[in-house]
Amino acid sequence: MRSNEDLTIGELAKMNDVSTHQIRFYEEKGILKPAYIDDNGYRKYNLDSMYQMSHVMMLREMNISVGKIREAMEKDTSIYIDEIEKSILGLKRQIRELEEKVVFTESTLEAIIELRDSVDTYSEVYYEQSQYGAIVTYTVDEWPTPKEVYEGYVTNGLIGYKHPLTTFVLDRTLYLSIKNFSSDITLTKEEGRYLKHVVVISDFSELTEVVNDYLTYAYENGYKLCKQMVIREECCNTYIDNHIYVMIIEAKII
Repeated sequence: MRSNEDLTIGELAKMNDVSTHQIRFYEEKGILKPAYIDDNGYRKYNLDSMYQMSHVMMLREMNISVGKIREAMEKDTSIYIDEIEKSILGLKRQIRELEEKVVFTESTLEAIIELRDSVDTYSEVYYEQSQYGAIVTYTVDEWPTPKEVYEGYVTNGLIGYKHPLTTFVLDRTLYLSIKNFSSDITLTKEEGRYLKHVVVISDFSELTEVVNDYLTYAYENGYKLCKQMVIREECCNTYIDNHIYVMIIEAKII
């Protein structure tokens, strides 16, 4: 039955806080339809249409796909139970991921504050033993190209891997490595006290001079250091200055 009290597509959209495009999309997919088209060619929606729209919105809120909604409407409504159970599992997974992001974000903020206050300083720090896997090996005379780093990621299945890179330096050989990653070359950062230096550079070509300054400081202050040196770029540097690299240089005190 037609009525002047039926809703236009704009009114139905406003009522459900969606766009008219979204309603047309649902109609194209067969999960919603207007009650009728009036003489002027406008879609009109009655109470049944409103209930149907609410039903669709509720299912979409539970992350049930448009395809599954249509399948349930056309075949078997028991599909809803399976899809809702899957949705619950998916939502729980998202909660875990969000909790992990909160922890990551909090630790990043702490690192930014600590980093800001420690640039150009030397300090003694204690580390537990940790393992690293090398993905690229090179020498002090020939730094890796971006292509070589990319191939190291691809070869080791690290596409999308978000952990920072750490460089181990031993006898003029450098190992670009990732913590807790298994590779053909395993490197160990031994437990103990380390001399830590936080320094700012504008270009990686400055690293040699920075390392020499680090060794000079250690010698002049009576530190005896292990030959293995660990160099890592602090991933929070862009929060301090977009045009610098904040490097951390460490070697175990013996």
